Amino acid sequence: MDRSRKIKEGLERARQKGVKLGNPTLEVSRNSDLTNANKARQEKADRFALQMLKPLKDIYKAGYNSVGEVVQELNRMGIEARQGGKWTRTQYNRLTDRLAKFDRDELNDIVKSLGIDEDE
Repeated sequence: MDRSRKIKEGLERARQKGVKLGNPTLEVSRNSDLTNANKARQEKADRFALQMLKPLKDIYKAGYNSVGEVVQELNRMGIEARQGGKWTRTQYNRLTDRLAKFDRDELNDIVKSLGIDEDE
């Protein structure tokens, strides 16, 4: 008898005995509302992106402009990516995409509140 058939027959016998198969908490997980968790995760990512404004400004000011140069400089400076570790081009692109979602006035207010002087 092949393995697949043995497994199927074993599962069928268990069902007939009334054994509940599968993950007992799966239904709870599937039906939970993740809205608040998603919002918290997005806010945390926004805060990180805004904290990166100062280092990015310094890097751009030093003449590093290409994605590769900026990523290399972030790693050289020892600035960890959001979840730790080294920066990659993808992480940098996601960071700049996240910053682009803020409107210009909002970003200017944030820059001022962080003490990042435009004329430095």
